[in-house]
Amino acid sequence: MAKRVLELPQALERKAWASITSGFYESFDHLVAVAIENQLRADAGDATGWFPETPAGPGLGASPKSDEQLPNAGTRAKVQDPMNYGARPGDFQALASLKPNLVPDPKDSNLVGALLWGQFYRFLPSKPALRVLAAISVDGLPNLALFKQYAGLEAERVGAVLRGLDNLEGKKYGDQYSTSFPDENEKSRVRYRDQYLAYVRPTDNRLDGMLPRLKFINIVKDGGTYKVGLTSAGWSFAKIRNPVMDDKKPSRSPLSSEEAGFLIAHISEKLPAEAAHLSRMLTLLDEGVSKREELNLRMAEYYVNFQEPGSHWTEGVISTMRAGLVSRLYELGAVAKSRTGLEVRYELTKFGSDQLKFLKAKVRV
Repeated sequence: MAKRVLELPQALERKAWASITSGFYESFDHLVAVAIENQLRADAGDATGWFPETPAGPGLGASPKSDEQLPNAGTRAKVQDPMNYGARPGDFQALASLKPNLVPDPKDSNLVGALLWGQFYRFLPSKPALRVLAAISVDGLPNLALFKQYAGLEAERVGAVLRGLDNLEGKKYGDQYSTSFPDENEKSRVRYRDQYLAYVRPTDNRLDGMLPRLKFINIVKDGGTYKVGLTSAGWSFAKIRNPVMDDKKPSRSPLSSEEAGFLIAHISEKLPAEAAHLSRMLTLLDEGVSKREELNLRMAEYYVNFQEPGSHWTEGVISTMRAGLVSRLYELGAVAKSRTGLEVRYELTKFGSDQLKFLKAKVRV
């Protein structure tokens, strides 16, 4: 492999190491490889740049180009605010009066992958989008492009509030409530819309993005337009009170215990492959495997089951998948972490141990 010497501004180096020590990247080499891959794709006009290249297969899929053209940054001010639909999506109390049109769950065959992609770091960023969708689907299903624009606006507003809480509490990178919420720049907005919301892959019309892959929303073709609606589970999750979004108070976790329990129960019922994925990681931690490098090696053996014949996931893909899984479990309160210098170790919490027993009773690891 080629070796290069990099000179970085100190501020950029600090951000890089903060991301590495938080567990988002396995090493500096991993971070640089992902960044270069993304930049080269962007230079080539490829909208898949938010996702490091992955082998094709039932478990993963690289992001395709946008399924519908969204208004650009210059037209954002002209887009109707979703709060004008009679209920403020960010207002927990207003949810009780909404009666959105619901849709059936997407079929597994219509989804890109069986496992959640490693760059779905948190569940919370999906919540304001679900509430927006509830507000704008009372009179019928909205088109996909409109939903993505409205949901992006609300996520940006909520993210600003959460960053204020992060600053107030001195939250460190990796522990922040605002992790994965969009910033006030177009690159961040596009990443959020494509990664956490939804799109239709033009090559085979399969659905990708965190919301459809969680079966919280479904997308249907209506003539020449894609329409989007909440599933029953998506609406149920949207209505659960969140400690930081709704109460704006300090919380040990970005999610309440009710939200965490709901998510694990939902995954065990509707996403059996992902439930086994969770169970496998929790089992390794329960066995005392605690270092990122060790977890990568053990999970690499597990991920062989999701690779098509003749394909091979790179170390970077395996590390990304492991990091995303651990990050989601950390958000759920199932995993704790400790640092010694740059070394990060993970362990089960009491909640994690209880959920491992629940998952073992539900799924086969």
